[in-house]
Amino acid sequence: MVYQVQLLFPQVILPRVFFLFIFFSTVCSYNFHWYLTQHSATGSERLQWAVRYKRLHLILYFIGLIGTIAAFLPLWRHWYWIAFGAFVTFLYSAPKLPQKVFAGLRQVAIGKTIFLSFVWMYVTTLLPLLIAGTAWQPAFTWLALSRFFLIYAICILFDYRDREDDKADGIRSMITWLNVASSLNSGDSQYSFC
Repeated sequence: MVYQVQLLFPQVILPRVFFLFIFFSTVCSYNFHWYLTQHSATGSERLQWAVRYKRLHLILYFIGLIGTIAAFLPLWRHWYWIAFGAFVTFLYSAPKLPQKVFAGLRQVAIGKTIFLSFVWMYVTTLLPLLIAGTAWQPAFTWLALSRFFLIYAICILFDYRDREDDKADGIRSMITWLNVASSLNSGDSQYSFC
């Protein structure tokens, strides 16, 4: 997705280290999130694997963290754009932390989906444009909006997959908030979200 920004807008020139930064920060945040996963309410094989191999998640988290720091050093002058992305990324995983201060984030309806969609869009669209320092164009806005809604649709599928675990953890999302069992017309469809 970051490379696509360069393909769509040839005037956007990114340093190659930025691609390493994106790679390692993704490894870091993904493994941090799954390291915090304590259980699986659904018995999902994928989630049971994540719980069983916590040590691997921790090792990959530290590898990602070291790579992120190393790749960040040449990008340090853009620290404020990167720090904002890191903060919003942290908000996505924060409800899994045991500290009381983060417990309130579990109750934010649809927030999980919005945070993940925004971070994904920010990192793959806005951050490359901001790092490149290219003058803002209306086409950038349209790309960011279209990418956000594409990613939001994808994240709804993730939320649907994780709905039982989110309910067990007290994490609200659009999918846990809506009644999946009701129907659009006759009440017999198991796939309706109305």
